[in-house]
Amino acid sequence: MTTAKNTKKIELTIHIIAWLVLLSIPIFSMEKTANGLAISDHFVHHQLAVIVCILIAFYVNYLFLIPHFLFDKKRKEKTQFLIINIVLLVCLIYILHFWKDRYILPLPIKGEPPPHHAEKIIAFPIVVLLRDSFVIVLTVFSSVVIRLNLRFAEKEEVRQEEQRARTQMELIHLRSQLNPHFLLNTLNNIYALIAFDKDMAQQAVYDLGKLLRYVLYENNDTFVPLTQEIEFLKNYIRLMRIRLSDNVKVNVVFDVAEDSTTQIAPLLFISLIENAFKHGISGEENDVISITIREVQGEKVICDIRNSYHPKNEQDQSGSGIGLQQVRKRMDLLYPKAYSWKIYVSEENLYCSTLIIFLNYDAN
Repeated sequence: MTTAKNTKKIELTIHIIAWLVLLSIPIFSMEKTANGLAISDHFVHHQLAVIVCILIAFYVNYLFLIPHFLFDKKRKEKTQFLIINIVLLVCLIYILHFWKDRYILPLPIKGEPPPHHAEKIIAFPIVVLLRDSFVIVLTVFSSVVIRLNLRFAEKEEVRQEEQRARTQMELIHLRSQLNPHFLLNTLNNIYALIAFDKDMAQQAVYDLGKLLRYVLYENNDTFVPLTQEIEFLKNYIRLMRIRLSDNVKVNVVFDVAEDSTTQIAPLLFISLIENAFKHGISGEENDVISITIREVQGEKVICDIRNSYHPKNEQDQSGSGIGLQQVRKRMDLLYPKAYSWKIYVSEENLYCSTLIIFLNYDAN
């Protein structure tokens, strides 16, 4: 994965920079001499000894102890981790000061004073010991912090990947539910049409074939061009108008530029339009269905649908609301915190559904 590769690159970069800084310490510790700047041999030996001990303490923990004794382990393993590090600290301090005794603090030539750095080390043996111990302990602590942070980042990446997979599976499940629901409503409309005009029914079957081709084959991506979705809705509305009586007025406005590059999740609006045709017609009154979809300067898409309001009585069990429930779930998955949906009954006794999708949003 790209994210994992980037994490590895960052980790490698941190290691290289850290060790370059450590190895350059002697350069920043030059002393002035008669011949210019110089580095004491004793000081170089001392620094190299410290750096080697730091390297051992860091990578023994980073590569072995932390993964084997701290990651998802019980208290027993964590206690063992502490004990092993104490033993490691004692061994490194012993080796470090043995190195000093052997190489950094050679016996001075008779009649000559000891080297400048040797004087300091001899004068403060306990201070030096505590200082070196603190440096090694700090190194171990740093390795734990860095390794655990990387571990947390890796687990978070896995969690997000699992979440994306679950989201994708849920979207597939929702769309598999949507297609039969859409097909059921449309077939019912064609069935009603056959009774009074077979020629129109044949044309409706042809139009339905185009709709199903879009549903089954042309919208398999997570997002499709808004213009393509609008064309699909136009075909669907034309199919629905065939069976309407003269006392039903349908107003349709699509305010989307032909060259619009906006991408949108497919089949979001169809359930809202289905709902208007299904519940906005009583068959006895002068009803109205108003459908408006418009894009506002690439910032948002507004779908406003209004239809005559005919509240159900207790005996009316038609319409379980599956389509609207699926729209809500898909919006929560695809546009989290990036949409507004208001459903209300206006003073004109119209059932209103206004869905606004904000296009400029961060899904993360």
